[in-house]
Amino acid sequence: NNGRAQRQKVDFGPSNKYSRHTIHMLKDEYDGNTGNQLPTIPEGELASVRLGNWNTGNQAESIEFTYTVDAKNHAVLILKYAVVLEDPSHAEEAQPHFDLQVRHKNTIIKCAQAVFTSGSNLGKDPTWHAQNNVWWKEWTTIGVNLKDYDGETLTIRVTTYDCTLGGHYGYAYFTLGCTNGEMDGIACGDTPTTQFIAPEGFKYRWYLPENSNSILGANRNYNVHPSDTLTYNCDIISATDSTCYFTLSASAIPRYPVANASYRATTENCTNKVS
Repeated sequence: NNGRAQRQKVDFGPSNKYSRHTIHMLKDEYDGNTGNQLPTIPEGELASVRLGNWNTGNQAESIEFTYTVDAKNHAVLILKYAVVLEDPSHAEEAQPHFDLQVRHKNTIIKCAQAVFTSGSNLGKDPTWHAQNNVWWKEWTTIGVNLKDYDGETLTIRVTTYDCTLGGHYGYAYFTLGCTNGEMDGIACGDTPTTQFIAPEGFKYRWYLPENSNSILGANRNYNVHPSDTLTYNCDIISATDSTCYFTLSASAIPRYPVANASYRATTENCTNKVS
């Protein structure tokens, strides 16, 4: 911040352009710098954090969160973000830019980083759009599998930068959430399974375990017939790096409740008792 680092938030409310760390909570609110095309809150969320603003002055902002991984209940981290970068056509190193990363100690987790610098090269990605001299990225979801980090504490860091010459802005919106990383839609009892639902925030590759080269589907949801008894695999692939993925299996065989019980036998006063 003009050579002076601040560690407290700067928040005058979401409508104020001088707010640098603020929360948007109004439904049907759209960002004016995108021609009112970008909603400030993604679908399905109650609010978003805005980091940065459309004021200038060679400012930069960062927010960090620490997160201790609970792989049993919250194995997948869900990050949603949208970015607005003015494009002054400076040299690349002087352009406004955005940086999102998840770190374990001092190492950035593979497939858990997104870095963008303003410029016409963004137009190669259909999720980026041009509005006058502004590039804006529509809401994008990244899912990060954290099962290998069970019990470890991670740092999630989001940073936005104005241009280094002081006359152009860069800012972003984001939300954070988590999920158990398991397949949904599997029915129980006499209700048949008709659809498998993979975790949000990835690309998908459905196939039978014995024939991995025959791709059955590429959507998050996969429909099955009520009488189906096959087992299906789904590769859950990073949206930013196809070499990063993990595999979930789902069986369409009907599942029924099973009693989970144990017993203890004791002898008291010459009497055998079982509890």
